[in-house]
This record gives sequence, structure tokens and C-alpha cells, in this order.
Amino acid sequence: MFWKKDGTQVNIIEQVYTDRYFWCNEAVLIEVKNGKSVLISQTQSVGDAYYGNRYLSALTLNGKPLIQKDVPSCPTCAGLLATGYGIEKIDSAELKEISVKINAEFAGINKAVENIKPLLALLQSGMYLVADINAYPTDGNGHFFWDVPNKLTESPTTAYVLTEQYNCIGGIPVYLYPSQSTDSFNEDRVNYYKSRLVERDRFPRAIACSYGEFVNVLIDGHHKAAAAALCGVELPCLTIIPCSGISYNRVNSAKMGMDKIHFGDIQLGLSLFSKTQLTAIRQKIEATNREEVVTLENYNLINRDWDNIYVQSHTHYPDVFELAEAIALEIPEVSDEFIALCFSSIDEDSLRKLNYSILYFSRKDIERAKNVALRCAKLAIDSKLTETAFKVLSKIKNDLEIEQFFIDHLVYDQDKHSALRQIADNYWSD
Repeated sequence: MFWKKDGTQVNIIEQVYTDRYFWCNEAVLIEVKNGKSVLISQTQSVGDAYYGNRYLSALTLNGKPLIQKDVPSCPTCAGLLATGYGIEKIDSAELKEISVKINAEFAGINKAVENIKPLLALLQSGMYLVADINAYPTDGNGHFFWDVPNKLTESPTTAYVLTEQYNCIGGIPVYLYPSQSTDSFNEDRVNYYKSRLVERDRFPRAIACSYGEFVNVLIDGHHKAAAAALCGVELPCLTIIPCSGISYNRVNSAKMGMDKIHFGDIQLGLSLFSKTQLTAIRQKIEATNREEVVTLENYNLINRDWDNIYVQSHTHYPDVFELAEAIALEIPEVSDEFIALCFSSIDEDSLRKLNYSILYFSRKDIERAKNVALRCAKLAIDSKLTETAFKVLSKIKNDLEIEQFFIDHLVYDQDKHSALRQIADNYWSD
């Protein structure tokens, strides 16, 4: 238990089972009592001729926005994101208090939560998960995380994603968004954290707040995230995930329903909570839904021309659409056994999995990407899969086997308007 002189309490309630969430290493449920309510999300609804309503919101610290959002009432329609004021300019004694502890070696989530309790005390009263997640140092929309637009710009990470098979995916806070100005960038700090990434289990965690659907706002750890981006690896990150709702499933003749509390994508049964805790959760939801006056402003958080190695680092990670497809398909680790299973039974499901696998290997292992792509391209049984294979192969230059494949295709495909012929024909042009 953590108890401040002002009466604020932060209690760890219990460990949470997270094995089904590949992006989450472990998590604990916490309760904040008499929270200071200075690290909060404020929301205002406004009329919209097309959507009916839009919601303006900002995650604020001491009244200053760390990130800003303008989203439509349609849950699958992308909203707009903008940078905030700059956390380094906000005087927060709590952040200073934990600065040394959060850069120490990671020693498990319980110890980490103890270390950041002064920060957790800044939240409003209610229930939260603190999750040790594998975050991607990209915004999920084609940018290095510290190289996003300052002004309100559409981002698909703000909404649920509908896959081609109409799976609705959301609530997975794995993409990062900065709260610190690029003026704070220090290359020596990046190199220092690069050297420490070799021991990922003990790597000091970054700290972030979930901001709905796929968005994570970095509170601390911008140089850690930059180091992860240069290494092409995920960033170990402690993420604070607020309660996002309570669902009540009714009992019917066919199936017994189960009431659940949602913390992003992680769902916990109501039976886990006492009446006092449920009251705190409902109060948290009511407080979140309370109308505030929100004014979105332009800030100059990003004002640096990044080296190409940073600009292109987003290619090491899936974008939000690729991630949603993987979630919908329940894809485990992409192994040789997994690929063999897909080829052993060609159906609609396996074709989608092969398409994902080619894209996955194109980021992780070029030789395996080539082998799977060539095999899929030669099968030529699905237009989307074949085009994906052609596009990935076209990026692997000076390869005699790929050259011969494209030559053979050009001889066979005489349709000048064929997209595949154009890809093959352009192989030697770059």
C-alpha cells in the first residue's frame, strides 16, 4: 500500500492472467483512492453534421495537454491526433521523485508499480491495470514515434479496425506517441539505452498511459523508445490502462453470459471485484464521461529533421491494419511449422495467414520472406496473396532466383495492364 499525507492511496489488488494477450508480459490490477486527478483525460462532445457528434479530448498533466484528440462518434472511423504542450515544461514533483527508480534495472512488475506509485497517485480515483507490454516505437501509421505531425492529423490507431473479414479489433495499446519535445533529444542517451537493450528482461521500463484503442502516450522513456527503434525491437513499457467500460451479458437458453470489466483489450470478470471496488469503477466511468470544456491548440513539439535511420524505423513493425489482421487470425509465432501447416491445407483462412507471414518475414528475415513469397507467387491461387508476394520479392534486389522468376513471368504475362507484370517489369528500374 502507498499512502500520501493528503490521503491518497495506491493499492495493488492482484496479479492478472494475461497469457492470451501476446503483447502483454504481465499485469497487475491497482486501485487509486482519493487520487489527485491531475493526470486525467478530459472530453467534450460537439455536434457534427455527418457523424452526429464528435469528441474533443486531451490527456492533461497539471492542466497542460500531453496529447490531443478529435474523434467521431463512429467507433470504426479514424479520428485526429495532435501533439501537446511538452511534458518537460510541466513542473511535476512526482515525475522528479521517481526519475532515479524508473531507470534502475527492472525487477518485476510489483516492484515497478511500487516505484511509480507517486505518479499513479496523480490519477483520478478508480481501478487501473498496470501492464508490462511490448510496445512498438512507431505511431502505427507510417511514422517513427517521435516524428509525428504537430497539428491534428487523421490516425487509424484512434478507432477500431475492421478487417477484410469484418473482425472488429481495438483496445490494444501498443503504438507510441510522444509527450516530450524533440528539443530534449540526446543521442548519447539513445546509445546508452541501446547498450542496455541486450538484457531485455532487466531493461528499465518506459512509462506510458493508454489513450484509447491502439494509442499509448509516453510519459517517460523517449530515448529508450528511440534506442528500441534503432535496434528494430519492441520496447518494454509499463502502461497504465484505465477501466474502459462494464459489459453485462444476459443469460439466455443457449449460453450463460458473464459480466466483465474492460481495461482496453483485457477483460476481467465482475466476480473478481468487491462491492466497494465496483463502486470505485462506476465512479471512474462516470467521472470519465463527465463533460469538460476542451480547447485544442497547436504546439511545436516536433521540430527536428530526423536522420533516415529513424524515419525508416517504422518499417520494422506492423502497422495498425497488419496488427489487426494478426489479432483476428489468432496467429501465434510465425514459425516454419506454422508455414508448413498453412501450405498443407489451402483455404481462405490459410491464404490470409500466408499473406500476413510474408509481410512479417519481410521485416524480420529477408531470406525466409523470399522463400515463402516465391512459393506463394508460383501457386498463383489468390490475387491478393500473389500481389503481396510480388511486391515483397520486388524489394529484394540482385537475387538471381528472383530475377529468373520475374523474367519467366514477363514471358508468360503479355497483359500490359497487369499489375503483376508492372511489378515484375520494374524490378530492374530502381
